[in-house]
Amino acid sequence: MSGAAVQEWDATSVPVADRADAVRHALGRTHLPWQLQFGSGEVRCSLSTHQLADGALVECRSGLVAGRRGPQGLTGEDEQVGLLLVLEGREQVRQDDVVVDLGPGDALLWRSGRPASFRVREPLHKVTLMLPAARLGGLAPSPVALPAGRATTGLLAAHLRSLAGLAGGLSPIDAAFMVDVALDLVRRTVRPDEADDGARGRLRRRAVELVEAHLEDPLLSPRGIADTLGVSARWLHEAFADSGETVASHIRRRRLERVRRDLSDPGQQATTVTTIAFRHGFTDAATLSRQFRATFGTTPTAFRRGHR
Repeated sequence: MSGAAVQEWDATSVPVADRADAVRHALGRTHLPWQLQFGSGEVRCSLSTHQLADGALVECRSGLVAGRRGPQGLTGEDEQVGLLLVLEGREQVRQDDVVVDLGPGDALLWRSGRPASFRVREPLHKVTLMLPAARLGGLAPSPVALPAGRATTGLLAAHLRSLAGLAGGLSPIDAAFMVDVALDLVRRTVRPDEADDGARGRLRRRAVELVEAHLEDPLLSPRGIADTLGVSARWLHEAFADSGETVASHIRRRRLERVRRDLSDPGQQATTVTTIAFRHGFTDAATLSRQFRATFGTTPTAFRRGHR
């Protein structure tokens, strides 16, 4: 299997007189369009972009620069979220009424559909995971600061550093898995009060493990899971109440993620969409296609074609 697609760009490849415009264009491709103002001295910027599943990981090094974007940012189905981690240097970000000063180890979750501004205060080295906002399922409607002192932020930062180092050699399946892990860590970091503790958390964890083991079973259902675990269906649903999804929607999401993984795998190009649908518990390809489009904005066939 081939690794994730990688694009490298450095402002030093452009004549000095054209570098400011070239950086605006390059950052517009990777971090969405910004109106930029550069500090005195040489314009410096380098970008390494790794395409991962339905998103991208962008590693950026820059000199002193400031930028702002108005309300014309991407919204609706096109809205993006950026998970930013500062590795070196300092950056201030403002979105809505939130102003965050970021240093090494600090992270920030921001959305494209809101006006924003930033200022690099010290030469910066950062990584940003860009994903469709729908992947967060309504989590974090506003920008969220994730300070370095928080334990879960440390786990998230370590994962993003590993992802940046490994991304160029990951298979599509592994890349999708690494992105899913990052999203799980984001959820735990943004909502620490929802950590899996207590009886409700333990029940949800057991249910999730059962789902993972039986996704291929088309008869898998909340009622069957409750019966297997020896609890009432009502108690099972309550265990999922704070997770942002129902038992049924969790089963559907995990099936769709498994299907997307297989569709991204070059080694399974000869396997039909219908076969993949049956493999992961769907009773027919039409149901898969409808749910896949509703979740990812494209059909399974078109998604596979785009990842060849």
